[in-house]
Amino acid sequence: MSARSIGLAFVALLLWACGGAPPPPTAPAPTLPADTPVAVDAPPTDVAPPTDVAPPTDVAPPTDVAPGAKGLRAELQRALGGKLVGTIDGPALEVHFIDIGQGDSILVRSPAGKTVLIDTGPLKSAWKLLAYLSKAKVESIDLLINTHAHADHIGGAGAVLEKLPVGRVLDSGFAHPTTTYDRMLATIEAKKVPFKVARRGRTITLEPGITLEVLGPEEPLIKGSRSDPNSNSIITRLTYGDVTFLLTGDAEEDTEQRLLRGGAKSVRATVLKVAHHGSRYATHANFLRAVEPAVAVISCGADNRYGHPAPETLDRLRGRGVPALVTAEVGSVVMRTDGARLSVDVERGDDAAVAAAPRQASPAVAAAEDEADDGGGLVDLNTAPAAALKALPGIGAKTAARIIAWREAHGGFRTVDDLRKVKGIGRKKLSRLRDKVRVVSPPADEAPDT
Repeated sequence: MSARSIGLAFVALLLWACGGAPPPPTAPAPTLPADTPVAVDAPPTDVAPPTDVAPPTDVAPPTDVAPGAKGLRAELQRALGGKLVGTIDGPALEVHFIDIGQGDSILVRSPAGKTVLIDTGPLKSAWKLLAYLSKAKVESIDLLINTHAHADHIGGAGAVLEKLPVGRVLDSGFAHPTTTYDRMLATIEAKKVPFKVARRGRTITLEPGITLEVLGPEEPLIKGSRSDPNSNSIITRLTYGDVTFLLTGDAEEDTEQRLLRGGAKSVRATVLKVAHHGSRYATHANFLRAVEPAVAVISCGADNRYGHPAPETLDRLRGRGVPALVTAEVGSVVMRTDGARLSVDVERGDDAAVAAAPRQASPAVAAAEDEADDGGGLVDLNTAPAAALKALPGIGAKTAARIIAWREAHGGFRTVDDLRKVKGIGRKKLSRLRDKVRVVSPPADEAPDT
């Protein structure tokens, strides 16, 4: 992936102490397979509230900002009192907001190399996610968090589980009856990956001094909202020293109101991952006032049919003086912190825009499609790129190339059974692939067999 990097860095704002203890659950969590405790290094522990620390005042701004970034740099300078810092040297906590198209995927890597992957984006971008993880030299995932069961957040989970060792899975526990969700659960069970339902009050220690606190969902789960899967998203707050990231999934206004019951300090953060791709249904004024972020990140696809990010949301961020980095515009956003300072890089790859071509749809149709499964979670043999094919079980680079060569030579696949005509795919391999692929765009004319 050829990249254009813009070096941006800045000092963390004053952080606030954690809020009071959450209320105890009032109803049992849903029963899902292999319900075992989740932790990376140790079982959940109570975390002492951070100490308020004033930002340093003797840091010079960077001088290596690429042309075209001056407006963003100036906005960050204004938001942070003109204090930007250079690249952080040495071990650091990394948070990658991956440009995955219309969806979410966040990679967290601790200084000691512990990895957390929060969401995996849509299925059609699974190849891009795997390529990004490969380039970042990620060889395993210690903790996979599925914030909620919509396909634009868990579509790539199957590919990740097939290609990389996964230590544990944390799920929202709000079941969503789609093929993608059911298949993901089946894969987790088949691979015997420890599985836990997330609830407010749990704290995961990545390594000493770095914690991931679960703020939601909480019991009783929200029912009867505009979108119950969204409202019951896993919400986490990642803390390292004086720097905090609030990661909100697709939470909406009713979830925000619940979070605010713990007081403003319970949600205050340096970096806000804006919920629901910048939808107008989230990031309301009172919530934004409580979080008081220094900078926001919005993950969405270029020219998406939902109009994300919504103008109202962008206006609310601007009104609070919060600069927003939108992945559809700047590419992947990579933040590094040593617990006192925070650096930001933005990078656009060759395939940064992976969203489908824009199309017109009524709000009702768009809402229904947002809830729907993305093609049943299946890879189209006639349109999938090589990377998507390589993400399938038992398909390496050579076989993926043969599949593409066969469809080009014969005008495409007419049925899934045509895979048997590709060298290297026998009956057993086809049986493993049958429920993971489809033929959406069969050729119009018969092509000769060879």
